[in-house]
Amino acid sequence: LGPIDWFYGVCFLLPAPPRPELPIRQTTEKKSCRQDTAHRSLSKPNLFSYNPKTPHDARKEHRTLSLTMVYVRQDRLPALKEYKYSGVDHSLTSKYILKPFYTNVVINIFPMSMAPNLITLTGFMFVVANVLTLLWYNPTLDQDCPSWVYYSWAIGLFLYQTFDAVDGSQARRTHQSGPLGELFDHGVDALNTSLEVLIFAASQNMGQSWMTVGVLFSSLLTFYVQTWDEYHTKTLTLGIVNGPVEGVLILVGVYALTGYMGGASFWQQSLLRTFGVSEKLGIPEPLYELSFTQWYMVQGALVLVFNTVESARNVIKARRARGDRSRGALLGLLPFFGMWVLIVSYLLLHPAILRSHLVPFVMFAGVVNAYSVGQMITAHLVKLDFPYWNVLGLPLAFGVADALGPKLQESFGFGWPSALGDDVYQVAFMFLMLGMAIGVYGSFVVDVIVTICDYLDIWCLTIKHPWVEGRDGEGSAQVNGKKSQ
Repeated sequence: LGPIDWFYGVCFLLPAPPRPELPIRQTTEKKSCRQDTAHRSLSKPNLFSYNPKTPHDARKEHRTLSLTMVYVRQDRLPALKEYKYSGVDHSLTSKYILKPFYTNVVINIFPMSMAPNLITLTGFMFVVANVLTLLWYNPTLDQDCPSWVYYSWAIGLFLYQTFDAVDGSQARRTHQSGPLGELFDHGVDALNTSLEVLIFAASQNMGQSWMTVGVLFSSLLTFYVQTWDEYHTKTLTLGIVNGPVEGVLILVGVYALTGYMGGASFWQQSLLRTFGVSEKLGIPEPLYELSFTQWYMVQGALVLVFNTVESARNVIKARRARGDRSRGALLGLLPFFGMWVLIVSYLLLHPAILRSHLVPFVMFAGVVNAYSVGQMITAHLVKLDFPYWNVLGLPLAFGVADALGPKLQESFGFGWPSALGDDVYQVAFMFLMLGMAIGVYGSFVVDVIVTICDYLDIWCLTIKHPWVEGRDGEGSAQVNGKKSQ
C-alpha cells in the first residue's frame, strides 16, 4: 500500500461529528381557498401583539441555528443566561500599578463603540506581527537578530497584555459583559501561549532542540491546569505572582534586555561568572557553568510544580465543599499528559522533525492545546461534562504507530512497514497534521461563536445593542446586548 492509500484509510476511520437534529415538519390539515378567505375576513388584527416574524421566518431561523450547533446542543444554551464572571487577582503589581494605568489612561483611548472582543483581537495582531518578524529573521531559533527586532517583540507583547487586560474594562463600560467574552479571551490567550514560546526560544537562541520542547511543555501545562482549575472551582484565580501579569512583564524585560545586549548570544554565557562569582567557592563546575537560559529552565520547573500542586489543591477543596468526589477531578489532567506522551514519542521517532521543522510542530501542539482549552471553557459556560476526548490526537497517534513498526521489526523481529518513512512524506504528514488542527479548531471556534451569538442576539466583533445611559437607566446593566431584568 502506498502513502495515499494509508491516508485514505485513516480518514475513513476518523469519527464524523454527530449530525444535528432537524426540526420535524408538521403536517397541517388542508383548507380550501374559500375557507381560508372566510377565516381571514372574520379575524381581526391585534395591533398590540403584532409579531413581525412570520411562521416561515421562525422555522427558517430555528433551522439555521440547528445546523450550526455541532459542539453545543440546543438544550444546553439556556445556561448561557445564567453566566456570571468570577475571578480573583491577588497580584500586587496588577493592583497598584497596572490597574490604575489601565483605568486612568488606557481605557480612555478606546471609543465606546468599539467591541471588547475587537480589542482582544487587535492586541493579538501585535503577537502575530512579532511571529512574522521571527520567521523572517530567525526561523531556526538560533540566530542573532537586529536589536530593533527584540525591542519590537517587547513592545508587541506589552501591547498585547495591555489590550488583553483592557477588554474586560471595556466590556463593563459598554455593558457588554457575557460568556462570549470569556471564551474569546481564553481562546486568544491559548494561541498566544505557543507563539510566545517560539519568540522566547528565539530570544535565547535555544534553537530547534529539546530545550524548546521543554519550554513548550511547561507553558501549555500551566495554561491547561489554570483552565482545568477554573472549570472545577468556577473561579479564575491568579496568585500574587502569576503568568498573565508578572510572567509577561518578565518576558517583556528579557526581550528588551536582549536588544540592549546586542543579541540572544548574551544569555548563553555562565550566569555566575557574569555576576562575578568566583570559581574558588567550591561550586561544582556543571552548576557554575549553567547559562542564563538553563537557570531559567530550573526556575520555571520549580514554578510549574508549585502552580500545578496549588491548582490541584484548589480543585480538591472546591469539590469537597460541593460534596463531589475530589479524586475524579484529577482525571482531567490525563488528556494533557496522554497527548504529550504522543508528542514526545513522535519527536523521538522522527528526529528530523525536531531538528529541522520544530516551528510548525510547535504551532500544531499549540493548536491542539487551544482546542482542549476551548472545549473546557465551553463546557464550563454551558455546564457540560468535562471533555476528555481530543480528536486531534488521532493523526499524531498514527504518526507514532507508523514509525514504531520498523523499530519493533528491528528489535523484536515483528512489526509493520512504515507508510511515510522519514523523508519528504513525513514532513508533508506533519504539515497535514497542522492543517487538520487548524481546520478542526477553526470549525470549533466558528460554530461556538455563531451559536452563542445567535442565541444571545449579539455580535462578536461589533456592538449590536449599544447601551444608552438615559434610555437604559443609570444602574441597569446590559449583559450580552440586553438589559438584565
